Amino acid sequence: MDTSAWIQYNPKITIDHTTKKYFGKYLYKLVIYAPAGRLIDSKPGESMDRALQRRRAIYSQVSQNSWWGARQNRDIDNADIDLLEILRSIRLNRPAGIKLRVEEPRVQIYAETEQQLENLVKTHLGTQFCNHVESMVGPANNKCADILNSGAILRKKDVGYKYKVILRDGRYDFDAKQSILQYLLNLGEDQAQLPKSGYDMLNKHTSYIWNLYFFANDPQVTSFLSLISPGIVSNIHELVVLHNK
Repeated sequence: MDTSAWIQYNPKITIDHTTKKYFGKYLYKLVIYAPAGRLIDSKPGESMDRALQRRRAIYSQVSQNSWWGARQNRDIDNADIDLLEILRSIRLNRPAGIKLRVEEPRVQIYAETEQQLENLVKTHLGTQFCNHVESMVGPANNKCADILNSGAILRKKDVGYKYKVILRDGRYDFDAKQSILQYLLNLGEDQAQLPKSGYDMLNKHTSYIWNLYFFANDPQVTSFLSLISPGIVSNIHELVVLHNK
């Protein structure tokens, strides 16, 4: 990744390295400061100025004494209609290999290649808004890109396990959750490790699980989980430690 090129857009930009493909597809991520970013999903024919004024009216009703209210009003004062129009245009045109995600006050743009993001910045943001680019994330080098494309996760430190197993978000009955929990515990720490958050989630009587994972040394441990609840295993990622990535 050519960090010097991105520093030219914004000398204060933060550069980081990808450790896992985003959404299982993208190697690169650009973060743009864009308050009121959800307005990029407003209707194409709607005036962005009108949409912003409507948002201002809503936020003006939020208590300024609350942390959330104060933050929302402060951010919306920094909203730029022209930037929001540009981002809405990108969203509507859906360039190949590009995905947008809004997490106000920022918009994240994901891409399969670095060149796609460079072209997007040059073509759409230009010199007027390139300083809104806060951070850029991409593989450190071609070796790391190849590892990530294989489906593996890069780590700076060895956690003592070879794989990270992701369980599918969803609703599961308590008996199934208990069976999964007991199975993982019975494997022993030499074979699998379930984070405390995962232990607590499986032990609760609530039906839903989300962001649940565990570490393992043998991917075959997932076979029994699939018998307990077919389809519960969302993904298995090899863990690759690169100390100098």
